[in-house]
Amino acid sequence: MTKAIPLVVLHFVAYSAPFTPAEAIGLSQGEHTYSLVVVYVALAFLGQGAIGAGLTQSTPLPTSIGWVTLAWSLACLIILPIVRPGDMYVPGLHHLMPLIIGIALMTKGPPLTSPLQPSD
Repeated sequence: MTKAIPLVVLHFVAYSAPFTPAEAIGLSQGEHTYSLVVVYVALAFLGQGAIGAGLTQSTPLPTSIGWVTLAWSLACLIILPIVRPGDMYVPGLHHLMPLIIGIALMTKGPPLTSPLQPSD
């Protein structure tokens, strides 16, 4: 098991935890839960930035993908409150870089040797 898997699990939990209650509260009470949405968006981009920073120091993908992910996340955290102060949630905006990372990982192909198996 690699070190990246616990990071991904942690990111998923931190990423989805605030938004699920926000949706549940908003649907059940009919109220707008903007503060929870702001927390969700901030955690989503911070988690994505952490993954980008991790990719800059790892070898599965080119480090440029990590730097672009980190820059994208920080730029969205800075620009969204300025451009959309009343509604920071833009569906799909925080899913763009994970999609690009996933596509890059799928197109890279299998490794020549597994790091878990000793070489002969």
